[in-house]
Amino acid sequence: MSREGVAARAAGWRRSELWWEGLQSRAKSRQMAGDLDAAARCWMLAHGLALLFLSRDDPRFACGLANAAAAAEHRGRLRLAEGRRQRAQALWRSVPAWIEKIRPAPRARSSLFHLRLAKRHAETWRENLRVELRSQVEGAEASLAAGLLEPPGERCRWERERPPRFDDTRRLLSACYLMAYVAPDARRTGAAGAPTAGDRPARSGSSARPPPRPGRT
Repeated sequence: MSREGVAARAAGWRRSELWWEGLQSRAKSRQMAGDLDAAARCWMLAHGLALLFLSRDDPRFACGLANAAAAAEHRGRLRLAEGRRQRAQALWRSVPAWIEKIRPAPRARSSLFHLRLAKRHAETWRENLRVELRSQVEGAEASLAAGLLEPPGERCRWERERPPRFDDTRRLLSACYLMAYVAPDARRTGAAGAPTAGDRPARSGSSARPPPRPGRT
């Protein structure tokens, strides 16, 4: 077992949770690489795990169902995709109530001083965290409602911002960040923040010149 797997098991995570996260992470990587066939296979395997091992009020179950909708959409089964996405939306509406039940432990972001400060004001810290998590949940809900698949890009948000600790915060953020769908404004700017091909201005007239080749001036 990997070092990360050992840490997860020590924190009380089940193997099925690690498998689900691993499959969804692999699917997101393949999606960002433009390989939706491979992504769809991982989405369906993760959905099968969710059906067996995750409770219906777990945010990851709703995420998995949404991604199963994306798999169906990619395979041309549009009615099945829409039904799954609507059920995922209904389940996602209960996620804010799930946030209220979690009690994450304070963590240090930079020093022992900050950890002690967080412990001293634990309830304020937890409420600030809940506010942040609600914002992420609202963003994911908007992405799910839009029904637009995230386009290929360099790196997904999960790779950049994955929480290091195995707790409820990680469970929730994996459901938010590993969803196949993206909000319209994020899709328009692409994963790396640059305009997508459809938004770049077209060259016109004789004054437009191609960029210089590498090694030439």
